[in-house]
Parts: sequence; C-alpha cells; structure tokens
Amino acid sequence: MNKYDSADAGYFIGEAPISDGSCIFHISAEISSCHEPEIGSYYINYKLYPPIYYRTMHELVTPQPTLSVLLIRLFNSLIAATLLAIQLVMTSNRKRLAWLTGFTFTLLPMSIFLISSVNPSGWAMTGLTNSWMFLLLVLTGANDSKRRKFWLWILWLISTMMVLASRYDAFLYLLASNFVIVVSTRIKLNRLPWKKVALGLLLVAVPLWLTIRKNILLTWLINFPIHPSIGQTPTFTWISHWIVQTIAVPISSLGTEPLGQGLPISESVRVPDVVWIVGVALLGSIILFSLIKISVHQFIFICGSYLAILFAVLSFNGRLERDLFNMSGRYVLPMFPFIVGYCIFSSKSPIQLMEIRSLRFLAISLLTIIHTLALHAVIETFVDGQSYSLEPIHVGSAGWWWSGLPIGPNFVVLLGSITFFWFLTFAWSTVATVQVEAAVRSESHS
Repeated sequence: MNKYDSADAGYFIGEAPISDGSCIFHISAEISSCHEPEIGSYYINYKLYPPIYYRTMHELVTPQPTLSVLLIRLFNSLIAATLLAIQLVMTSNRKRLAWLTGFTFTLLPMSIFLISSVNPSGWAMTGLTNSWMFLLLVLTGANDSKRRKFWLWILWLISTMMVLASRYDAFLYLLASNFVIVVSTRIKLNRLPWKKVALGLLLVAVPLWLTIRKNILLTWLINFPIHPSIGQTPTFTWISHWIVQTIAVPISSLGTEPLGQGLPISESVRVPDVVWIVGVALLGSIILFSLIKISVHQFIFICGSYLAILFAVLSFNGRLERDLFNMSGRYVLPMFPFIVGYCIFSSKSPIQLMEIRSLRFLAISLLTIIHTLALHAVIETFVDGQSYSLEPIHVGSAGWWWSGLPIGPNFVVLLGSITFFWFLTFAWSTVATVQVEAAVRSESHS
C-alpha cells in the first residue's frame, strides 16, 4: 500500500467495510446467502470537496454497508422530491412552466442518477436546480406577504447551502445563475446608477478574491494554465478544439457518457443510444420553441451561457493534460436546468412546446420510454452484467440481488417506469395547456 502524507497531498488513508454480499438486514435464516463485510482501504482527497456533505452522510452510516447506501440514496432523493413539491406549490404560470421544463428535460439519464447518488455532485444538482427559482420568486413577488417571502428566503438559503456543501466548482455556477436573476429582475441599464454598481462590484470582488486566494481548488479552477507543459497539446489547438466541441460535453451526460464514470462505483453503464438521441431531440425542440421570437435578452443569455460552459470545460480540461476527447459532462450538468429553465422564462414566444396538449403527451411518453431503457440498463448491469438488449433480467449463479427480497429486478423496472410516467403526468397537470389555433390567432391580431 502506498503511503501519502496528508499534510502535503491532502489525502487521508482510511478503512471502510466493502460488502460483496446482498444483505440489507442481518437475517439469521439468510446468513448462508450473505458474506461478512471485508475491510478495504481507500483514499479521499479532501481538497476536492467541502467536508460538510460527507459529515452529513456519515450520520446515515450503519454497520451494514448495503443499508447505509440505501439510506443515503433515500435521504438525498427525499430532499430532491420535497423541494420539487415545494416548487409546484410556490410557482405558478410561466415560472412553473420554466422551472418544470428545465428540470424535466435535463433529468435523463445522468441527473436522475446523480440526484439520488452517494456522490456530492447530487447536492450540486439539486441545489442549483432550485436556488435560482427561489431567488426569482423572492425578487419578483412585490405583492407577496412577509411570511411567504421569509420562507422563500429560507428555501433559497437551503438550496444555496447544499451547493456550497457539495463541490467547490458548483459555487461558481451558483454565482453565475444568481447573478443573472438579480440583473434581469432588478437592473434597468438605461437607469443604472454606475457609482453604486462600481461600489457593489468592489464589495463583491474583495471577498471573492480572498476566497479564491485561500481556497486551493478555486485557485485551480480560475488560473487554468494557458502555456502548455512539455508534450501537451499546443494552446491554440486546445482552445479552438473546445470552442467547437464544448456543446458535446453536456450532451455526453445525456447518455453517451457511461453512467458511473468517475463515480465511486465498480461498474459503468452504457445506456442505449436511443436514450440520448431522443433526449437531445426533445430538449432541442423545447429550446427551439422558446426561440420562436428571440429577444436581445435571450440572445445575450444564450451566448453568455455558452461562454460559461466553455470556461468550465477549459478549466477542468486544463488539469487533465489537455485531453482533447475525454471530458465528463457531469462537471457542467448542474448548470443546465437553470439554462433551459431561464431560456423558457425569458422567452417571448407565444406558445411553448409543453403547453400544447398533444405534444406534451408525446414528450411524456417518449421520456418514459427512454427512462425505462436507461433503468433496465442500470439494473441489469449491477445484477448480472449488461447484455445491451431488452431481455428479461435474470439473476444467475454469479449475479447479485438482495437476499430474501420478495420482488425481482424486472418488477423494479416495471414499477420504476409506471411511477415515472405518473410523476411526469401529475407534475405537468399543474401547468395549463392552450389551443394552438387560439394562440396563433391571438398572436396574429396583436
């Protein structure tokens, strides 16, 4: 075993029970089907992540590793589901349409995998998805009661703290999204008090500069290397490559990138290509509808979003020896529910895709189908290896499933598909539909 100096490298050598059995609880009748946990060593680089997430998850750890993972996943899923329910209660009309669109069409397959995962990226995803809308509700609710505003601020604070506790790079995404909301709701350029703006920028710049100077990872993110080291890709080749390639990075997180890549699990899952093809087609259709009457505001936002993604890609890739082809989409994925949602919110289009009843049913049906395919691939991989087909999942002699559980993996796939369809149908039933003819007629008269 290699030894690391924790003071210099930021690593900690620990021991964790790694179970190769399939017990959730210690059942004496099933003890022959279970294996005692084995002790293994692992390394944690505490400089990569804030410690708050791991300290919180530590409270859910039990002597049984499988149960611990289930508790953590259920806890993180409960947080996400609770905030989703609150969004449906707090939002209405265009805000609900915008938020629900951004959440729904960036969900598959990577987001739904991360939200319930044991990795801190899940909190970044959940926090960023909700933070911008709670802030928007606060800043645009001029007639709201003090009690409602108080709870909106609390919810914004909870979402923000989840981001700050998850990943250091997510802090920069949080700043960008909240900055857009504040500027778009509070500032009119023709009446801009430039002296106050300069003072505000100074007040923000000083603590931000101190934070960057004191935090090694933020320094790492901001000061990415411009000059190549010996043997690395030349600077112009590297930057120009990512100028035209950046858009492919988030697309990879919609399915072309194996689930689990870079995550602390032993398997990587390759979802069927139809999942990302249909997912990208639906997402593209949503955005195209929002750009039917593109405004200057939208154009600036889209260009700024691309530049922000490009910066994030260059920042991360600059540390990965300027690899021109391997860049994980999950690093920038937390930005996308906000980008898509705000694009819908700022749209001047007379109608959005999900407001048309027939297209909504089609979109929900297609999302359910690709969710079923992705769920089948994930469960099949961890049960008995991936077959890259739609055959029923069999638990072979070398397969894995929970001992004594009365339901099998195929039932879980069926149940997951039905509940996903029900969830989308119920959530979108809270958003009104319109008649296409009426919307077009109204637009032509105006």
